Amino acid sequence: MSTLCAHYTDQGHQAFARGDFSNARRHYQAALAIAPTSAPLHLALGLVAQRADDHETAERHFREAIRLDPASAKAHYLLATALQARGMIPEACASLEAAVQHAPDFAIAHLLLAQLLRQRGEARAGEAHLRRAAQELPDFSPVARALGEWLCAEGNLLEGISWLVRASRLSPRDPAAWLSLGLAYGLAGRWDEAAKAHQQASELLPGNAQPFFQMGWLLYRAEQLDAAADAFERGLRAQPVHVPSLLALGILRGRQRAFEAANACFEKVLRQEPDNPDAGFWLGVGLMNQSRFDEARRHLQRLVEHHPDAALVRAAWTALTLPDRSS
Repeated sequence: MSTLCAHYTDQGHQAFARGDFSNARRHYQAALAIAPTSAPLHLALGLVAQRADDHETAERHFREAIRLDPASAKAHYLLATALQARGMIPEACASLEAAVQHAPDFAIAHLLLAQLLRQRGEARAGEAHLRRAAQELPDFSPVARALGEWLCAEGNLLEGISWLVRASRLSPRDPAAWLSLGLAYGLAGRWDEAAKAHQQASELLPGNAQPFFQMGWLLYRAEQLDAAADAFERGLRAQPVHVPSLLALGILRGRQRAFEAANACFEKVLRQEPDNPDAGFWLGVGLMNQSRFDEARRHLQRLVEHHPDAALVRAAWTALTLPDRSS
C-alpha cells in the first residue's frame, strides 16, 4: 500500500470511528482509486454503506472483497449480515457456512448462523453452531445467554439454567441476563429463585415494568393469580402506563370476576392506544359480563369497523348480535 493510500485509509478509519460516515466513504473511495484490488477497502466501504442502511451497496462491496480474497472469513460473515438485512436468509446461511469453514473458531459467525438456522426450523444444526460459539468464547456473556435461552426453549431447563447463571455472573449489570434467568427459573417452577432474578433485573431497570410483568405472567401461567396480580401491580407502580401489564392485569381481574377493575385496565390502555384491538376486545367482553350490552354493542361495532380482520373481535360481535341477545 502506497503512503498516500495509507493516509486516505487512516483518515477513513478516523472518520468512521467518530461517526462521520460521509467523510469515511470519501476517504475510502480515494484510497480505493489508488488500490482497486484491496479487499479490506471494500470491506470498509461495505461497513459504511451498512451504517446508511444501504444494504445492497454493502452486499456489492462484500462480494467484491470475497472475489479478491476468497478465504476471508470476515468478508463472508459481513456479506451474511447484509444478506440477512435484505431478508435473504438461505443465502446468509450459506455465507456463514463459508465463514466458519474458513475460520472454525469464528464464534460470532457460529452464533449468527445458529440464530438463522433456528428461524428456518433447523434447531439441531443451530444448536451445534451455538455450542461451538460457546466453546470458543466461554466467557462471553451474550453467547452464554443465547445458549441458555436456546436450551430452555428446547426443554433442556437444567443445562439452560446453568448457562444463564453463567451469563448473569459474567455480566451482572445486564438486565437481559437476569430476565432470561428469571424466566428459566419460572419455567422450572423454582419460584423463589425466579423472584430473586427478576428483582435483580428490576433494580437494574428502575422505572421499568418489564421484570414485574414477566414474573407476573409466569405466575399467571402457574395459576398463582394473587401473586401474579401483585407482580403486575408492582410493575405498574414503576411504569403506570405499561400496556402489557395493564392488559394482563385486566384479563386476570376478569377471571376473578372483578369486571369493573378489569375494564378500568382496558380503558387505561385505550386512552393511551385508542386503536389497540386487544384492549378493545377485552373491554367489550367485560361490558358484556356486566350485562352492559348496549355499551358493548356500540364499542364492538366501532372495533369491528377499525379491525375488520380481527377474528376475536368479530367473534365477540357475532356473539353479541345473535337474535336472542337482549339488552
